[in-house]
Amino acid sequence: SEMPSGQPSSAPSSQPSLLPSEHPSSIPSVTPTISLEPSSQPSAFVEREFMILSQFKKLTDLPMGARDDKNWCLERLLAAGISGGNTLKMRPCETGNIRQTWFYDRQQSVIKSRNGIFCIARDGKQLVAISCTATATNAPKTHISSDALNLTRKPTKGSISMLTGNKNTFYFAIDSIRMFSRVKLLKNGTQNSSYDKWQLRYKGPSEFPSSMPSSIPSNNPSDFPSTAFKPP
Repeated sequence: SEMPSGQPSSAPSSQPSLLPSEHPSSIPSVTPTISLEPSSQPSAFVEREFMILSQFKKLTDLPMGARDDKNWCLERLLAAGISGGNTLKMRPCETGNIRQTWFYDRQQSVIKSRNGIFCIARDGKQLVAISCTATATNAPKTHISSDALNLTRKPTKGSISMLTGNKNTFYFAIDSIRMFSRVKLLKNGTQNSSYDKWQLRYKGPSEFPSSMPSSIPSNNPSDFPSTAFKPP
């Protein structure tokens, strides 16, 4: 019937009402609301820790022996560098190594060490990690390209750059001859094929399934039968 009932029903309707209720519910909806308007308040950003890898061929072609991780990461060395900071060099990746763990401060546009004490800054034409309090006023803005962020299902690599006060852009790069020396900053247009081979590896489980089988057996049995061939 198209006529409303004279008595309210004690049972909920199986069909949603087309008219908004005059009284808001105190119970949250199980169906998310899709807004067509952007929020006027910025979303709370949860900082993700990451390691900074290079897929520079001269590095990736180096023999790594029996190491499971064949990648090379940007590491903050403990030895004091120029201006009282720590030098930054490429070293074999070690999961859990605090000197290879970083996060990106979006408000200050700077890459910081895991404990937030050191910031990656410029020391002439080279990179250095110095106290974040020392770089707070004049730190160059660091930009991580969308490809270097590596947030898609297919692994990607890109550039990491710094914009100085006089609007010059310098790119993180590896010396093609002295690969284990300090990581450099090169101007845009410099012939060096390492500048766009950077890739972030995030701490914690990946958001995407791996295309390669794990070499470590799982502690939890699968709910699905294996499709692998089993000999008779």
